[in-house]
Amino acid sequence: MLKIRKDQIELFNPDAEAAFVRRVMNYLRERHGDKTVRLPDGAGVIAELPEVTLRPMVEDGIARARSYGMTWQSSLISYVVLMFLTAPNFDEHRAVAEYLRNEKIEADRRVDKMMDELPNKVWQEVEKIYEPRDWKLSAELETV
Repeated sequence: MLKIRKDQIELFNPDAEAAFVRRVMNYLRERHGDKTVRLPDGAGVIAELPEVTLRPMVEDGIARARSYGMTWQSSLISYVVLMFLTAPNFDEHRAVAEYLRNEKIEADRRVDKMMDELPNKVWQEVEKIYEPRDWKLSAELETV
């Protein structure tokens, strides 16, 4: 029987993570490519954002989702898409933060539950707190 050690499996993780980030980027471009996002130096349409700009935005979104305990690819993607469709700092809204930190709800189910239960008023408020600097792009990338 072939046995793969933990250290051997960990060698595949960077490749798997890079492939996942590419899939999320492709999903955003294909499904939400016409959406405009505000950046610190202006605005850009998702489909037209260069990879060097879009990649760190997606990577940051995945990291933020994981900070709430999410592990499923579907929940990570949902979180990232929500960032792009509402605000990069949507998780700072009090009502949203309550859902994302609610330990009574399984971490990977929080985004779906939140989307089903929060009223439109909350999402309108989220749009008002949109902070382009929260995309956390370096100054060099902002001007690309």
